[in-house]
Amino acid sequence: MKIAVVGCRGFGRVHLNALSELRRDRELEVYVFSRTEKYAKECHKELDAEGYFTSYE
Repeated sequence: MKIAVVGCRGFGRVHLNALSELRRDRELEVYVFSRTEKYAKECHKELDAEGYFTSYE
């Protein structure tokens, strides 16, 4: 299953932390989105996500 989380701070962080736990037992591809590239890259690296985006396009 592929999941994209919009936002790397606030509630986005809450969801990303929960998904990190779920990834231990399930096959999930997690992608992160933030309008700020710095936050997107940090989330991507910290959570070992498959990718990150800074634009909806």
